[in-house]
Amino acid sequence: MEFDTIRDYLLTKPFAKEDFPFGESTHVFKVHSKMFALMSWRNDALMVNVKCDPEDSFALREIFSNITTGYHMDKKHWISIYLQSTGSDKSKESRLIPDGEVLRIIDNSYLLVVDKLPKKHQTAFITNKSKPFIGFEQDYFSESRAVCTIFSIVLSCSPKN
Repeated sequence: MEFDTIRDYLLTKPFAKEDFPFGESTHVFKVHSKMFALMSWRNDALMVNVKCDPEDSFALREIFSNITTGYHMDKKHWISIYLQSTGSDKSKESRLIPDGEVLRIIDNSYLLVVDKLPKKHQTAFITNKSKPFIGFEQDYFSESRAVCTIFSIVLSCSPKN
């Protein structure tokens, strides 16, 4: 996925705003002043940091080598997704993350933040006529089902502490 595609998708979320508290090169996306995504370039790769449930984070990192714990973020609740490289470094083997899966991860991050907002802000989402998931493509659902099946397998095989 391209930078502009992801940026546009993040801004379609109800009440989403773009901010630059860390400088012009780091795009921060917030809903009611709470961050749900961050985009920048790191080591010539497009990096998107998103909030993530700890169990999902573990499964995603097991499946995709280009998903890591959140760079400069809380390692338990944030992940970094490396999407594209401007360089020609082919030495790292990485499984391509389907576009629909990237959108699903972004949606989950947004919902995790919205869920923690005060009730008065959550009520605004009910009265807002826009849909929080506009932009899904038809193949999103089939890609997500496949990845969810993989999550189930990974989680069922994971040791419980």
